[in-house]
Amino acid sequence: MNTWEEAIAKLRATMPLLKSNAEGLLIQQNKAEVISRYQPLFLNPAALSWEEFESFLSFEDNGHWKGLFFQKRKLEAQFDQLKAALTLLVDETQPLETRLNQLIEKGGSHNIKGMGKGLITPILLVAYPDKYGVWNKHSEVGMKRLKVFPEFDRGENFVKGESFGSRYGKFNAVLLKLAGELGVDLWTLDTLWALLLNILPEEDFDEQPTEQLPAEGIEATPPEHRFGLERHLHNFLIDNWEGLPLAKDWTILEEDGDLVGVEYITAIGRIDLLCRAKQGNDLLVIELKRGQTSDQTVAQILRYMGWIKGNLAEGATVKGLIIGRTTGEKLRYALKVLPKGTIELMEYEVSFRLKTPEMGH
Repeated sequence: MNTWEEAIAKLRATMPLLKSNAEGLLIQQNKAEVISRYQPLFLNPAALSWEEFESFLSFEDNGHWKGLFFQKRKLEAQFDQLKAALTLLVDETQPLETRLNQLIEKGGSHNIKGMGKGLITPILLVAYPDKYGVWNKHSEVGMKRLKVFPEFDRGENFVKGESFGSRYGKFNAVLLKLAGELGVDLWTLDTLWALLLNILPEEDFDEQPTEQLPAEGIEATPPEHRFGLERHLHNFLIDNWEGLPLAKDWTILEEDGDLVGVEYITAIGRIDLLCRAKQGNDLLVIELKRGQTSDQTVAQILRYMGWIKGNLAEGATVKGLIIGRTTGEKLRYALKVLPKGTIELMEYEVSFRLKTPEMGH
């Protein structure tokens, strides 16, 4: 069995999850409703309202893609330009490669901050369900794991390589071929990638979810409250990045207009945030200390830093940052043996107050 046949076999073996996995089943059930709701809007962008577009960024409304809302503020601030960009995107009278290059490439006539391939390609899928598939972190990692990711011309020393429009053309050709051989549509294929990544063997994801253990120093906070804080901290950091002290020196890693540094997928798990230095090429691995011990937290971030150093850094320095409600003495001792600055610690505070409103007479 060759590589392509193995990829088809693994995807085919995943297909029963479309009916047995709760989230996969829900995504499949949402297909007709989502396309019928948003396809007319995307094919007539001039009449599109911000409220209609904003709803598509929400998983509850788009029925398929999580994380599109991360760029909401940037997109709202440029909504007029966004509508012009959408008009170009769906204009089938122009070559797709030309359209995408104007949208994604730096200096493109319709390049908009926050509108990357992870948003553009779902819109293309909804507008033209039989022609264009989705290029996001799930489909990219899935293709790479199955060894069917297309080869691109990266140029000399990875400078001035193949344009995004050309790369997407090759990427989409693989999606269309896979969907054809599996006998599924592109929406279903996009669902399969997410399901596949949850069942790949140990060389792809050998790290199991961490058992929820008491975290040092926060026993006074009820577990259900800690969960709420930790669950929202990740989104808070992304939504408010530009106002944080970290933004002075670091930016969340971007690629083709997408915040790929959010839940960055590696062969050993997902990094909460991966950032690049604004000056230079240093990389920063950020991990949120959830309900795990200090030993688990340190081991996890060191593994991630090692993976990044070996697979992405290309000689750049890799640093780490652990953010937690409290860090604790054990965690600080664990980091004392590392060179200064290798892994830093930060604590977050959450404050609120109740007040009685003024009652009018």
